[in-house]
Amino acid sequence: MSATSEFRSRLIAKKPDLMRYLRQDGVQAVIGLTIFALLILFFYSITPDIAQARQYYGLAFL
Repeated sequence: MSATSEFRSRLIAKKPDLMRYLRQDGVQAVIGLTIFALLILFFYSITPDIAQARQYYGLAFL
């Protein structure tokens, strides 16, 4: 048994409600959008000029 699957099985045994909650689609979508927003903020903090950020990182959606 690998270390990650052993850790996961221990976590599920300890907190089954938490694992069930984290598996819901809405929760995963919120977590994903939060990470995405943090990445955008990180890139923006490096280069505050939007045109420069587009050019450097290829962020066409900005």
